[in-house]
Amino acid sequence: MNRSGQFYGASLQKLPPHAINVRGWTLMEAEALSKSLDELNRETTLHLLLHRGNGIFGAALLRHLLHYLCVFVCLAIGQQTWRRTRVRELRD
Repeated sequence: MNRSGQFYGASLQKLPPHAINVRGWTLMEAEALSKSLDELNRETTLHLLLHRGNGIFGAALLRHLLHYLCVFVCLAIGQQTWRRTRVRELRD
């Protein structure tokens, strides 16, 4: 470990038990932060892909496909709800 508290080329899983607490971070906290940053990076990448306004055909196509998928799912849920309501009314 160097003087700033960083390990040279060591991943968190390879740390010895006595080195789990580095600068006040436990191994679990550091892993959770790493996972959170990975998720944030994925969400940011998807957001940039879907909402960039510079006319990328692939992004526009993907945005439209996702829109139609959402509309289709909402219509399917509505239709199922209507069917269940109709069947209950016919039973009564």
